[in-house]
Amino acid sequence: MIRLLFRLLVQRIREHRSNRTTLRQQRAKDAQVSRKRIRLRIWMTAGAAAAIAAAFAIGLRIQNEFVLHESNPELAQLSVTVDTINNPPYVVYLEPLQPPFNIVPEHRNVSRILIKNGQFMPTLQLLPAGSTLEIENQDSYLHNAHVTDGENTVFNVATPLKSVTVSKTVTATGMLSVRCDLHPSMHSWIFVPPNPHFAVLQEPDTLTWQNIQPGKYYLRVWNVGVISHSIPVILSPGSNKSVDISS
Repeated sequence: MIRLLFRLLVQRIREHRSNRTTLRQQRAKDAQVSRKRIRLRIWMTAGAAAAIAAAFAIGLRIQNEFVLHESNPELAQLSVTVDTINNPPYVVYLEPLQPPFNIVPEHRNVSRILIKNGQFMPTLQLLPAGSTLEIENQDSYLHNAHVTDGENTVFNVATPLKSVTVSKTVTATGMLSVRCDLHPSMHSWIFVPPNPHFAVLQEPDTLTWQNIQPGKYYLRVWNVGVISHSIPVILSPGSNKSVDISS
């Protein structure tokens, strides 16, 4: 009887030690996963901030490329006041009702979309028309980058191999959507300004655009993946109009 009780006691001690070891291992795994998630969030937040800063810098460069050096009294002016910014950034731009059929010139700008952990990075970027866009898949499974300007496909490329880069020239203008057909939750956006009349806003502001060719336009306001405002604007020669936008 004593020998049996001793064996039971030894068995209980072993089970307790085994359970304690298993619990420690699980806690270590949970801590490791938590640290990875925190690092990923920090990396994505830093990437988003860097993308927004880059958008401002590229935006200024694009606007400088479009600058008209001589004032023309036949050109129009438009003031746009955005009263509320709920979830920045807002992309505000003027889009011709009938886009000109001009050949998009080649541009030396090279930008990149990185596919990592089932996400397109950055979420939003600005590109000059004619830029080269490099798409790199760092995941070990298949993705594709399906770029559209509404209902029309701009290009659709597969990225089946890890660390293989695919390059495409961006010829469309406006707000372009980037999706993975295999993973619907993956989504990012590219803004290619059709003219110098645009801005990326972090807070309410009043924009003044000068030297606009007379004609029919849409004033677009993009926010968090959707066009939240699409306002028709008719600008006659020499006109000076104002538009207020509130959420």
